[in-house]
Amino acid sequence: MLQYSTFLSGGEMPTPPRGAGYFPAWSVVLAPIWWVTGSPAVAYRLAIALGVVVSLATIWPLARAVTRLGLAVPQATVVASLVMARPPAPCRAAT
Repeated sequence: MLQYSTFLSGGEMPTPPRGAGYFPAWSVVLAPIWWVTGSPAVAYRLAIALGVVVSLATIWPLARAVTRLGLAVPQATVVASLVMARPPAPCRAAT
């Protein structure tokens, strides 16, 4: 994702990546980070921070959706937080 975001921000890719990876649109969101810094270590830390902020901001609308299933707001917030904390499932190729 960081390699694609470097390319989208106007940089060059040292090696051509294989596959689209997961969360392909996330590279578009991460691209402005490279306008702020040229350091891969700083860009990585900023990408993690941005991911945390976006995840936290996603909890509220997800909790609102869960309340429509009948849970109270505190319960829906816990469910939404657990969903956001869950790691993504690995992609499995069709066999």
